[in-house]
Amino acid sequence: MSDKTESKTDTKQKLTLGISKAVINKAKSAGINISEITEQLLTAMTFSPKGNTRDDVVAAYKVFFDAIQVLLAKYGAEVQVGRYLHEGIDEEVVVYLGRKTLYKESFDSGLPIREEISNVEDVLDFLSNPKEILENLIKQLTAAAEENQRKLAELDFARRLIKTLDDEGGDKKNHEA
Repeated sequence: MSDKTESKTDTKQKLTLGISKAVINKAKSAGINISEITEQLLTAMTFSPKGNTRDDVVAAYKVFFDAIQVLLAKYGAEVQVGRYLHEGIDEEVVVYLGRKTLYKESFDSGLPIREEISNVEDVLDFLSNPKEILENLIKQLTAAAEENQRKLAELDFARRLIKTLDDEGGDKKNHEA
């Protein structure tokens, strides 16, 4: 049976998630489909074979992050997926998932230092749980969607202003002729 046939016969079931009401309302107002995002991410997370090893957890996070990166690229965002204190210097290091890479950010003399993380296993113990990552993702996608809407409105205004100026310039030339 093909995936298309299976998806047509699959029935939807309601799922209750414990996500902040403010986050949900903000996401809805930005036009983000929380159900669709949740379904994509849960599909990605449930791919893995029945396992119980650290390697299985690493593989599941990789698939989860791959699904998230599609959404991050669509909205032009990045999301915090973990954090920890750097040993010996009590400095917080934040782990982010960007559109193309996983990286960590710390500060040296107030300046941010970003370092790419090549393997999820290197930060596995510092990653947030999937529910927290999902909530962070919705917040970031909402913020990115709102920023994109703002930019589109500004661009539309600028386009209309240029058109108006161009039309007035054309009228002036017609009156002079």
